[in-house]
Amino acid sequence: MIYQGVWSRTKPMKTLFRTKRLMGGVAMLPVVVAGPALAAPPAPVPYTWAGFYVGANLGGAWGRFGSSTAVDCNVPGFTPPGSFSYLCSTGFPGDGALVGATGTGSFDASGFTGGLQAGYNWQVSSVVVGLESDFGAFRLQGSRQGSGVLVDSWPGVPFTVTNTASTDWLFTFRGRVGVTVLPNLLTYVTGGLAVTRIATNTTYVDGNTLLTPVAGSYGGSAVKTGYTVGIGAEYAFANNWTVKAEYLYLNFGSVFSSGTIRDGMGLGYSQGLSTRTDLTANIARLGVNRKF
Repeated sequence: MIYQGVWSRTKPMKTLFRTKRLMGGVAMLPVVVAGPALAAPPAPVPYTWAGFYVGANLGGAWGRFGSSTAVDCNVPGFTPPGSFSYLCSTGFPGDGALVGATGTGSFDASGFTGGLQAGYNWQVSSVVVGLESDFGAFRLQGSRQGSGVLVDSWPGVPFTVTNTASTDWLFTFRGRVGVTVLPNLLTYVTGGLAVTRIATNTTYVDGNTLLTPVAGSYGGSAVKTGYTVGIGAEYAFANNWTVKAEYLYLNFGSVFSSGTIRDGMGLGYSQGLSTRTDLTANIARLGVNRKF
């Protein structure tokens, strides 16, 4: 009877300890299972603009050509072997100033632009500094026409002066300085060298019925170096591709051309003219780049 009593008291105690141990293990199971799930995911790596890139662009261009025409009056009235000044000469201003003013003025031009670009960026925190160069089509063309009536040289004779100018290609080499508004959105300012070829032509023709119409045309072209400044924004998306929108202002030097107008009957009447042409232009374009 004594043995039985001891056994009866000991068995419930062991059962109780086992139950508590089992319940404790069950209680810990959710913590063990949930542990990996509750760990914070790794932070995404911020986009970096640093590196080399290449791309293409396409857009519109508009601008204004300025032409300034002058008549050479610093010639004698008769130049051997048989050339007579037509509009003016030394001591006789004639209609030189009138024709020059008629051939002077500005005129608008518009066209398109498009080409390839390449560059390299350096990045420190949110500041991005880079160099970019591009080359492509730059199709601008425009013309103006001025008319008048000769007063002193050949009174009553109507005349017309026509100026035309155009460009065909553009090269720029620019610096860029920008700030990342968002890790993958860059806003920037840019500026540097701009080079293009400007072609010009000036035509004079009048209605002289005594000599038959006097006319002449001259022109030329030159590669001109200027400057450009602008602003832009660039957005990066998957696989290191970016898209950008950009505006550029361009200013170039002057192109000079000269020629001679002559009477149609070969009587020796002639006059030298010259024209200076310059250009300011604007570009708005979209582009796409691939960073490596």
